[in-house]
Amino acid sequence: MGNGSACVDPPQRHTRGAAGSRANVGCWLGATVSPLLRLLFPPVCSLCGEDLDPSLVEACLCGRCRDALTASEHVTCPRCARPLPSGPASVVATCPRCLRRPYRFRQATAVGVYSGLLRDAVLRVKRSHQEPLTLALGRLLADQLRARPDWVDPDLVLPVPMHWTRRLLRGVNGPELLAEAVASELSLPSVTRLLSCRRRTKKQGTLLPAARRRNVRGAYGVARRGRLAAKHVLLVDDVLTTGATLDELTRVLQRAGAESVSAAVLARGIGYD
Repeated sequence: MGNGSACVDPPQRHTRGAAGSRANVGCWLGATVSPLLRLLFPPVCSLCGEDLDPSLVEACLCGRCRDALTASEHVTCPRCARPLPSGPASVVATCPRCLRRPYRFRQATAVGVYSGLLRDAVLRVKRSHQEPLTLALGRLLADQLRARPDWVDPDLVLPVPMHWTRRLLRGVNGPELLAEAVASELSLPSVTRLLSCRRRTKKQGTLLPAARRRNVRGAYGVARRGRLAAKHVLLVDDVLTTGATLDELTRVLQRAGAESVSAAVLARGIGYD
């Protein structure tokens, strides 16, 4: 999806220098390890680097970071997760964006708005060696999905595909790891090779909305189309801003036989629609 377009200052809270390496060991070990291993590799929060309470080892996030990531002053649209200017979000018609140009996907869920600590976390999952943080955020996203009163389990969980050149340059596929974490937490099947990115597109964050839609048009393909027949699909990505990528993928999936498509993202970027 590219970077969201919100302009915010970086969070003032910085990670400790050894947080990355310690989190990569301590959190991977999990909660059921020997006291000796716990002493050698004390688990820390995968975001801020603080020592973790034993009850939070599996989450890989301390309570303070978890609260900061999920805290929101916004009422959001139940259809596209966009913060609303004012008033209740009881009906989709209250969202100016959905009223003006409805998305093809059925609904979107986000942990929060692309700003502050969540923005910092999203930028980090785009880098290599951040697997514990990515998986922790995926579990947090799964919690947000379960909390929806209208939540219905999908048949398949699919990551937004990344072109092979970008995956090679980054050394990591964040959406794929997120999708695996969401699927595991919700006990759902995740398929990582059903969707493909057939050409390298320009970075969405550098384009205006109309150009973003043109940029992704025809960029994605589906393998084994029969597997999608009459299925409800959950697409997982890091950021939703204009929704051009998710909308195009929904079009492709529905043409391949999917009955409906929902989206789950870490952050809802706010920019020009």
